[in-house]
Amino acid sequence: MPLTLVKDWVRVCATSILVTWLVAITVFLSVDAFENLREYGQAGARSGEIVVSFLLRTPELMFQILPAAILLGGLVAMFKLARAREFTAAEASGLGPGWIYMVPAAIAVVLTCLQLISEATWLPHARLVSDRYHAERIERNPLSAPRAVRLAIHQGILWRVQATEDVGVYQFESYGRRNDELVVSRGIAQADEGAWKLSDVEHSVFPGAVSFAASSGTSFQLPFLPEEVNPKRPQERHLGLIELGRLAVRKQSLRQDVSRQQLAFHQRLSWAILNVTVILAVLPFVPRHGRKASAALGVLVALAIGVAGWSLIVAGAAMATTYRTVLGYWFPHLVLVLTGVAASTRIRSVFGSVVMRIPS
Repeated sequence: MPLTLVKDWVRVCATSILVTWLVAITVFLSVDAFENLREYGQAGARSGEIVVSFLLRTPELMFQILPAAILLGGLVAMFKLARAREFTAAEASGLGPGWIYMVPAAIAVVLTCLQLISEATWLPHARLVSDRYHAERIERNPLSAPRAVRLAIHQGILWRVQATEDVGVYQFESYGRRNDELVVSRGIAQADEGAWKLSDVEHSVFPGAVSFAASSGTSFQLPFLPEEVNPKRPQERHLGLIELGRLAVRKQSLRQDVSRQQLAFHQRLSWAILNVTVILAVLPFVPRHGRKASAALGVLVALAIGVAGWSLIVAGAAMATTYRTVLGYWFPHLVLVLTGVAASTRIRSVFGSVVMRIPS
């Protein structure tokens, strides 16, 4: 009897979280498509390319919204169990009611481990494939295109880029207007360590001049994505969690400010662990008997906790630039832990008898 109850709880919680997860992925992809579909169409992307681009972004998106799916799906499942008097059935069968709370917590732990394993194995490569496809097929990055010569328009300037025999070296020409005059620039651009190095840049102004003249001290941003196409230095989002951690440790003693690798490492760990802390902080507020008033209060508290955690992790990412403020990635966990401590009376009443009621 107790084992049958536990299986039913696992089925209800897992189904609720999975359905919420799939619905959230569909909604976010639909909103993203609604916001960007017109821009992608104006860039000349075909419908098939747009669909593939969104599908390639799905793996990253599914883990971004996982904490919210666990929170909402876990709450829905617990409310269903409370309304069905499963807490009463647990007490009647000799199980402490805390066993019901352990089920969504265990599912959250499993999903957290799945996310960490994915971050260490296939997910970074999936991001790289998605970024390259988006640059080549959607943004029409001239440097990623298979043809040797590509044209691009950026901020009213026409660019002509031609690949050379040297890897990572390109000849470029730009055509734009300034003060009713046609300004033409040409030179050599080289992708080096995730940035551009310009050399032999020449300018000419028409119709005032018909010859090119070398220019020194002139700097401008090429409208391309060197980090997307430069294999020498992939972005942090394209590195596995283990490799990212090694780089973070290596750079820890080299500078006072936190490196980009350290920030990305803390961000990924924090986001994965948020799956567990958010559900543990909410569980004490779940009603045990399905009363409408307590259910409404639980929903309001859970939503407040979820919004607070989500907002603080975004704010922490924005302010995490030094060793002191890198803890901004962990602020949401502090808020959630304090929330759980504030409900310690409820926690003790629910979990206090679990050890005494473990079924044989």
